[in-house]
Amino acid sequence: MFIRRFSVALIIAGALLANGCATALVGLLVYQLLDDEAPTRTFTGTVRDSQSDPVGGILVQMRAEVAGDSNVLHFSDTTSLAGEYTIKFRWNEEVNYSIRVIDEGTVYAEEILGHLPLADQQRDFTIDL
Repeated sequence: MFIRRFSVALIIAGALLANGCATALVGLLVYQLLDDEAPTRTFTGTVRDSQSDPVGGILVQMRAEVAGDSNVLHFSDTTSLAGEYTIKFRWNEEVNYSIRVIDEGTVYAEEILGHLPLADQQRDFTIDL
């Protein structure tokens, strides 16, 4: 029974690829890699302005993506009055991560992190408002 299901899955995957639907097939990848069973880690830090004052109420967003996949998962938090943020994110060694500071559609800082180790992370940002 398993072999039959596996064969059917391969046939469907081949048909999708042959019909130019590779993105639809790959699009599931980031969701599969970061499913509910993926380990959860924490990303923390502080956002300050150029005078070293904390910036509260600003969005810090992590992006998780896989090369060739148009889907992107977001994990985010809004900074406290002390400028601190804590983002819980799902981890997988095959996923590329980036983090950015955004306010009302303006990106004030962005860092491409790439593949992260299986550990909690910390980044502080200084932004010009």
